Amino acid sequence: MIYIHIPMTPQNYPQPTLPELHGRFAALEALRADGPDPERKAGLMLFGQFVGEWLMDVSFFQPDGKLIRNFQADWVFSWILQGRAIQDVLMHPCREERAQNPNAPLKSGSTIRYYDHEQDLWPVVWIGPESNTYVSLIGRKNGDGILVEGPDTDGSPMQWIFSDITPKTFRWRGMTSKDGGKTWFMEQEMFATRRMK
Repeated sequence: MIYIHIPMTPQNYPQPTLPELHGRFAALEALRADGPDPERKAGLMLFGQFVGEWLMDVSFFQPDGKLIRNFQADWVFSWILQGRAIQDVLMHPCREERAQNPNAPLKSGSTIRYYDHEQDLWPVVWIGPESNTYVSLIGRKNGDGILVEGPDTDGSPMQWIFSDITPKTFRWRGMTSKDGGKTWFMEQEMFATRRMK
């Protein structure tokens, strides 16, 4: 019997175990992570606290504050990319409505955000294929909440505000300005309740 010694170099260290990657879900399996990167966990938990499933009460408003529409949706957050980023999917109708009407068209969009530990902030990208929207924003801790801001699709200032955060609930507001940030109005508001297993 011949034994061959292979020195352990960075190229052949044991790699983290992934399921066998093949087929149409290979990219999703490669993305998933079981939790935050331990070396950056403290910073990652700003958004990591939302990992899980949430039932959302969603409202849209006119600039004068008049309600346009209200509905329920699901918002799910998961760890991805070795636990250094978080992806979410926002879906309407919610699961209860989908169960009652399986043929109802599903509207969804997704946000990917990662923690820039050097600058202590979060680059955030929202993609809404159904509405044909894409925005690139920056998020950071703001008091007891989170402020995400940057240009809307038309270039006007936009803010997403996470507030009143508890382990089981939070409030989200989408604010927009049409005068360069002098005045703001609430375009969208969502109240979240964590879904329990």
